[in-house]
Amino acid sequence: MCGIAGVLVTGERLAVEAGRSLVEAMMERMRHRGPDARGVHSCRSVILGNVRLAIQGIDVAGNQPLYNEDRSIGVVFNGEIYNHHELRRELEKRGHVFRSQSDTEVLVHLYEECGANFAQELNGMFAFALHDMANGRIVVGRDRTAQKPFFLHRNSSGIFFASELRALLLAVKSPRINPIALRDFLSLGYYLEPDNLIEGVESLGAGEVRVYTEKGDIVLRKQLAMPTLAPDEECLQDMETWIAEAEGVFRRAVARHTISDVPVAVFLSGGVDSSLVAAFLAETGGVQAAFTGSFSDEPDFDEFRFSQELGRRLGVELNRVDLSKRSLAGAIEDFCEKSSQPQGDYSGLPSFVLARETARSYKVVLGGDGGDELFLGYPTFLLPRLQQLFGKIIPHWAIEFAAAICRLGGKPTNYLPLRFRLSLLGQAWKREAASAHYAIKDFLPPSIAGLILDKEFFGKLVHEIPGMKKFRELFWKNGEIPNQCPADAERRLGRLDFQTYLASCTIPKMERNCMAWSLENRLPLLDLEVLALASRTPVSLLLSNGKGKQCLRQLLQKKMSRLTINPRKQGFGPPLAAMLKNELHDWVHETLKRKHPAFLPNFAEVLNEWQKAGWDLHRLVWNVCIFLDWTARNGVE
Repeated sequence: MCGIAGVLVTGERLAVEAGRSLVEAMMERMRHRGPDARGVHSCRSVILGNVRLAIQGIDVAGNQPLYNEDRSIGVVFNGEIYNHHELRRELEKRGHVFRSQSDTEVLVHLYEECGANFAQELNGMFAFALHDMANGRIVVGRDRTAQKPFFLHRNSSGIFFASELRALLLAVKSPRINPIALRDFLSLGYYLEPDNLIEGVESLGAGEVRVYTEKGDIVLRKQLAMPTLAPDEECLQDMETWIAEAEGVFRRAVARHTISDVPVAVFLSGGVDSSLVAAFLAETGGVQAAFTGSFSDEPDFDEFRFSQELGRRLGVELNRVDLSKRSLAGAIEDFCEKSSQPQGDYSGLPSFVLARETARSYKVVLGGDGGDELFLGYPTFLLPRLQQLFGKIIPHWAIEFAAAICRLGGKPTNYLPLRFRLSLLGQAWKREAASAHYAIKDFLPPSIAGLILDKEFFGKLVHEIPGMKKFRELFWKNGEIPNQCPADAERRLGRLDFQTYLASCTIPKMERNCMAWSLENRLPLLDLEVLALASRTPVSLLLSNGKGKQCLRQLLQKKMSRLTINPRKQGFGPPLAAMLKNELHDWVHETLKRKHPAFLPNFAEVLNEWQKAGWDLHRLVWNVCIFLDWTARNGVE
């Protein structure tokens, strides 16, 4: 786990020495990602840099850049290769000589054997830049599930890249906000990769590999193969058969993710996914401790008792991290200062504090992210079925009327209060599946968008939502949108969330917040073997009785008989609505005073008036404040 940066000088305006200085500056801005060592490769017009967090092959021999035997191929790398031992053995049989125990060194020797196809052999999370000096080629790539970041920018001077957006800003002249990305950020709390919040910056796509010449021309662009959804007749139809196969798959995946030369901990939320990871970890003896966050002063949000029961059953040391409102409010300044890009997902703040406390003792931690998308855990996946059952008997106005009644009373500070959920449901009801899926996630009501967004800045995007179009394109492979709901709508929505919410929000959130404290976060549920298993799991084993992940629930019960599974597992969200009115009131008040060309001059007053009228806009207010805070700190218009 590290940070990488680089420049491919293609224009006369940037001298190679200036390029090296720029790479050094980007590395310094990412020093938290790699406090153990740093190194630079410079050859002709190519400069590659690395800051290292030593996890495997932790002695100096593993410091980057690393080279092949004759030093004609060099690489900088960020991530972990979980099958590097197997690859190393095969490469040694073919005569390759290794100088370190680091997984990174596998890349240069594998490239010698396979050329640009070498990344297809990797099971792991990674972003890399490899310089083939003999052939004048630069190969860059990213893992299939986008676990490791890779930001790119191109201008008249060259091609620039870095592991963090804020580091890459050093190469962007007069950075400006991308209206398309901002429109989705205000609605969702994240923007959809490969789009980026800064104009002229893109993310390398999930599983994308590019080959450049030293002049900056792209000579190859390819996509790493991913398991695709199998048709029903090829799926594992029987629960007993599924569990028998899944036990071996999960055991091997978790074991691979514990490969480390430093101790490993686990995040334990009390939910099915992290509990499964912890159960298999305890079986292998590969975990030293578990960390769980506790909203101790808000019982409606706190799920500590479920983590506590599991920790006791597994005999794992459980560390309770204080996530009280006071603790979270005390971390807001540090959270905003260390955020390499805006974090609209409000679970980012407690994740940041949890990572900080874990990093005091550990460099590696395992998490359970990915299970909800792969095995249909979110209740929103049930919406197509609900619309089929009740769409004809429940009119749209009835939901809007119920939401209006709820706005007149009720407690708005509960976890996802009813009036908030009804408002989102009203936005989604009677829409086709993909549009409804976006609408139910949209925290910027159409009625408010035109009152706070500047038309000169956004143009038609004030009322046209680009992310909704992207959702439809991903949902319907062939680009056409039939009127009817497809039979496999739930699995399509799971795949859609995998490509959007997981890749553009959940994974980056945890990756950034952990790396802010030099902590590596590993996700066993995104192992290639688990992905293949999920692709052969039918809806009949996933959804029943209004709940998802049924197969994972039964697997967990087999592993941990009579374990009390949290009956209403919720996201890792803090009591944000209450905090914005109390503990974070001053921060919100001062932040909303800031002006930005994206917003109309009176936008803060409009938000305040609508909230007084009973509208639950706490997520929108958070998104706006996070954006304004980040742009002010980073000098972006």
